[in-house]
Amino acid sequence: MTVWAVSGAAGYGKTYRLLQRMAEELQAQPLASGQSILSLTFMHGARQRLEQKLRTVPGLRGKYECMTVDGFARSIRSRWQSMASAIGQPPTDEVDFDAQCSLSADLVERPTVGEWLRIGYPLVVLDEAQDLDPHRLRLIKALASCVRLLIAFDDFQCLRQELRPSPVSGWLPSVCEPEVLHKPQRTKVSALLDAAAALRCGMAPRQGTGFKIAECAGANQAAALIASKLHFANLAPGPNSLAVITPSRSQGYAAGLVERVSTTACGTKRLGPFRIHWESGESPFLDAVKSLEYGNSKPPSEVLALLREMEECNAQESLIRWVIRQRDMAGRGWFDHEHLLSQTRRILATQRARTYRPENGRRALTVHQAKNREFDGVIVIWPYTVAQDDEGKRRLLYNAITRAKHWCVVVVQGTGSTLKSPFR
Repeated sequence: MTVWAVSGAAGYGKTYRLLQRMAEELQAQPLASGQSILSLTFMHGARQRLEQKLRTVPGLRGKYECMTVDGFARSIRSRWQSMASAIGQPPTDEVDFDAQCSLSADLVERPTVGEWLRIGYPLVVLDEAQDLDPHRLRLIKALASCVRLLIAFDDFQCLRQELRPSPVSGWLPSVCEPEVLHKPQRTKVSALLDAAAALRCGMAPRQGTGFKIAECAGANQAAALIASKLHFANLAPGPNSLAVITPSRSQGYAAGLVERVSTTACGTKRLGPFRIHWESGESPFLDAVKSLEYGNSKPPSEVLALLREMEECNAQESLIRWVIRQRDMAGRGWFDHEHLLSQTRRILATQRARTYRPENGRRALTVHQAKNREFDGVIVIWPYTVAQDDEGKRRLLYNAITRAKHWCVVVVQGTGSTLKSPFR
């Protein structure tokens, strides 16, 4: 087992160091003919950004494959489907993403598959490893037994409460001594660095030049503040990337403010409107499939009738084609709701994988969507209630403000809200 790891705070250059180490490994042991680098990460957005950086590595063109851990698990099961069937694994379409990773680990642990991976992908790079749950970490552990594995992670950027501490942070010290980065790279703004450091230590973030916390009594005041920040950002020379980041859209506070600023001139100076586009998260089509009055399993004719009544989109067409293939080629006579939802998620994941998202311009997104990204300016919309414990709130705010390179303002809903965690 050969494992190397790097850790550090957000914006400290973990991905840069990861690829630097990859280049060092390749210089010491170059790829042979037919071999490739396998680069993995958890989310599609991070995968796209990792792939963009790999394109800049001299001599690596055409010699790497970049995918999510889930995508890699599915590719292993597809490549070795005969073996999977022989050892009694269920078909790919009958398991969810978690089970897919565990079943894929079963295959990788077998000498034949492990040797095939060692020959084809002698070096594997894994970014954002703190997001891996036990199912996905099991697959990574199986990989570590047959390839050289390079990992970047930061436990504090793990946002799932049930994963604290992140499984990978518990495993890595047993197989290597992670390198720790201590110098910030994303920003040199002292107020941003101090606020981030305070949150990591469980302390209250303090305002300063480039970082502001604004408690807003009403939506009008909050919208006026956001419009003002966008107005002055527009006056700055050169291209500007701006993000409105919020822990969740579910309560409607952030969505309402974005809608108001996008469609109405705000404040006494009547600034705007400034068009802000939400980046897609959970697809409306997935919500529609979830809400189907389904009941027990249905025959293909009834499933197709339900799907054809839904709003037309690419995902709908793909799901209809899948049902027809299952009926005509696999002989499936019944479809339950869970299998339909599982296939819908796969289709949407494939579409996200093929969608390129440029970082310039203005956009609104959740903290989870903003991970591993950076913007010139960041506006954080913090609702009155956030569904996390105090530690989770600190991690959410930390991940939001550390996306900023030059300035960040936190718009807090309601008077008295800054007297509660994570602001005290």
